[in-house]
Amino acid sequence: MSLLHLAVKYRQEECIKIILDYNIPAKNFGKDINGNSPLHLSCDWRNVNVFNLLSKKYYSILRQKNKMGQNVLYCCTKNNNIECIKILLQYLCKSDIDEPENETENSPFILSILNRNLEIAKILYQHGADVNFSNKRGMTALHFCAIRGNERFAKRLIEWGANVNCANEHGLTPLIFSARGGKIKLINLLLKNKADINCGDNDKWTALHHSVKTKNEDVVKMLLKNQAIINCKNKFGKSPIILACSSNLPSMIRILLNNITDPKQFPTNSRKKALTICQNHGYKECEKIIQTCINTEDMTGKFLRVKTINRLMVRSQQQGSIVTIRRSLISTTIGTKRSKRKRRSKPNRSPSVLEWFYHF
Repeated sequence: MSLLHLAVKYRQEECIKIILDYNIPAKNFGKDINGNSPLHLSCDWRNVNVFNLLSKKYYSILRQKNKMGQNVLYCCTKNNNIECIKILLQYLCKSDIDEPENETENSPFILSILNRNLEIAKILYQHGADVNFSNKRGMTALHFCAIRGNERFAKRLIEWGANVNCANEHGLTPLIFSARGGKIKLINLLLKNKADINCGDNDKWTALHHSVKTKNEDVVKMLLKNQAIINCKNKFGKSPIILACSSNLPSMIRILLNNITDPKQFPTNSRKKALTICQNHGYKECEKIIQTCINTEDMTGKFLRVKTINRLMVRSQQQGSIVTIRRSLISTTIGTKRSKRKRRSKPNRSPSVLEWFYHF
């Protein structure tokens, strides 16, 4: 450690000025035990005059890194030293602004977002910092905003041109992180800015898959309202409904089934698979819901939405058995057939086999 290191460390401003008057070359000062130059140490000391003198005298070592791989700009950002950052940017080129540190490979811009310092982020952006810079895990500043649910910062990043569909090394997008964390406002912001609602990660888990897995019903409702594909399958062939059955989430199953408008969205093989999962794990309530769907499909040849099924299940509980559901379903289908026949003015027919069977 040189004399200048000691003067900066112990904040001796007069000693620093005397040493600088001798015009000693920067290479003669070397580094301390942690690889810090005098400029690194001065970042902790919020003395703008001293930092300005050192930067002007030894601007050639501004790009040096300590043992942690941090340059002077990174250290100033870490300490939220706005005035020193403004001085540094006078001597640095655009490529130096995005120089990451070695451990996480976060850029100063990402660090400013992690420190929740929007003022520093704005200064760096105005001097050419890359808003979409990603660290070694593929995480951008917008990813970190999504994880923390920071809507105000995310909105500003999007205004600056942040990519809402950027994916990290695991294929996770800001929307997926927001869905996992239940950040409703942030999800709404991302969707308004054309985030891909059906984009999957490396294992083809979409935001809907993740929100079902984290048992967040409000997020599921919001995603379904914004046209999320309900029958999308992940790498392991599991749809959101299958995940809900595996996790014993009857209320989640009802929400998902309530948003099915086409039988193809929950075909027979998927229903049987869901039923098998419920039976193997002993999830009685989930089994009852899925079994009702299967019975309904078998008898009517049509897929009835769960609102109708729930109404019939309540009626069956009041009157005693599942037979009530079957009779109700048959009466509704027969009623529609009779009304059609009346309009066509056709003669009455003899009872069908199902009518005769359930008559008793």
